[in-house]
Amino acid sequence: MWTRKKFLALTEEEINNLKLTLDDLTYEEQKQLPWYSGFDKLWDSGADYVVLFGGRSNGKTFVVLKKLLTQYRDFNKRFVYSRRWKEDINSMACATLFKDDLIKEVFGEGYSIKYYRQTFQLVHEEEDEKGKLHEIKEDIGYAAAVSEAKHKKGTNYPNVGIFFLDEFIDMQGENILANEYNKFENLLSTVKRANNLRVIMCANTVSKYSEYFTKLGINADSLEKGDVKYILHPNGKSKVAVERTVTHPLISHLVSTLTSSSMISEGDWEIPAIDEIPSEENEWGEERLLFTAYEPNIQKYIGMFLRNSYWTSYEVSNFLTVPVEHEREFLVIREIDEATRSSFYNLTTKKTLANNCYQYLQPLLQLILEQTEIDVKDELLKGRVFCDNMHTADIFNQVWAYYNTVNIRRLL
Repeated sequence: MWTRKKFLALTEEEINNLKLTLDDLTYEEQKQLPWYSGFDKLWDSGADYVVLFGGRSNGKTFVVLKKLLTQYRDFNKRFVYSRRWKEDINSMACATLFKDDLIKEVFGEGYSIKYYRQTFQLVHEEEDEKGKLHEIKEDIGYAAAVSEAKHKKGTNYPNVGIFFLDEFIDMQGENILANEYNKFENLLSTVKRANNLRVIMCANTVSKYSEYFTKLGINADSLEKGDVKYILHPNGKSKVAVERTVTHPLISHLVSTLTSSSMISEGDWEIPAIDEIPSEENEWGEERLLFTAYEPNIQKYIGMFLRNSYWTSYEVSNFLTVPVEHEREFLVIREIDEATRSSFYNLTTKKTLANNCYQYLQPLLQLILEQTEIDVKDELLKGRVFCDNMHTADIFNQVWAYYNTVNIRRLL
């Protein structure tokens, strides 16, 4: 049988040559693997918010799910399991959230968890005085989506001790949830009423520019793998414990045999690879700010610049070295400060009648096309838009998604 001692004794070469997957191991053997193990330290700190993010399938969600069950077993405290979208707390997903082996480990033989109408029920059978078996059901937790916060006002969540928001960082290309953090706080307020509540949040390292990071005062860009920080919430009252978890090489090998994603295997940020801005050895250029945009969720400004570049190369013709002049034009995206704004084209959340300000992407792009003959969409599709770094590209991705999905009612 595989033991933790045997697993940890494996060399890097032995790990790479290991012909095993998780499915080849029993539950007891899987428990011996070097999963993420730092949660208890963060929990014992007493922080109001415990935030974990890192590579996928490294055990961080498992330890939280186990905590939800043990808090009910030991202290009779229920939980709320939350996701960003209603579709993520459907019956199929939540019915299989707690694995049978975990339920058995926490409560013993004969227990199961059923999910019915957004309620998790602990189920077991008890024998009465006449020897007849009766199914006993206890409500141990509830499910609630951030997107449905307005429909949960007035809902009673009795005796809840933990609010667990799973997958709080949206995936690349996922739809924007408008006013997400405001919805999250409203849902949290509904659950917290009459409860002494603590919040746990988990996510994979998809994007370091999450509205939750900003609102909780977390600088994800400064956290390296394995870093733990204890900070004060911007509200000046709540304590936040945050960790960027590390994935052991053995776990990486076992969970990433069918993928090349470094986010899954190594816990790297899942941000699209961005080419460096093209340049020649003796190139020089001029840049003109085309349009600016403010991303309200992460409070960042980006600017799109039109760059004209020039350089000289030398070719040999008829035994003579001849200079050849070159010129090219392309778009560059850079992160800018609030003071740097375009004179003509601005995406903003402020309601204004100024001709150079827009709250919706399409009219702005159409105006740019009409007045400058620059088709930004076409340039993007042809790969002629460059970023100064991958983080700026991530901001631009969120800006594009945000202003492309603005609710028309918000413009009135």
